[in-house]
Amino acid sequence: MPLNTSIYRNGKPLMLRWGGFHMVAMTLAAAIDSEEGELIRILKDNEGGRELISSDPIPLSPGDIFTLTGYHIVGATPLNTGDYTLKGGYRFFDPTDEEVLELLPGDVLSMSR
Repeated sequence: MPLNTSIYRNGKPLMLRWGGFHMVAMTLAAAIDSEEGELIRILKDNEGGRELISSDPIPLSPGDIFTLTGYHIVGATPLNTGDYTLKGGYRFFDPTDEEVLELLPGDVLSMSR
């Protein structure tokens, strides 16, 4: 079943060239920002995870994206129960095309099936 994803800024959807990078960035941003769920606990309990989420921008390799795109990963964040509004700002880097995705406080992250 497809995953519908949107990022709303000031009530309007961001127009992106959507891919796994964007979905994983949203998932990590919700987990880091809320400090809720199994995913953030796993990241904080792992030296590599702590290093990853403390980077600016946070790099997301193709391997990271492959590992973090499962529904069970999204389910371990607040996005499992509905939209999530960010309190902080986060930047993510895609080394395959050098895209930097900046998520700002107040952005609403939405995922649904």
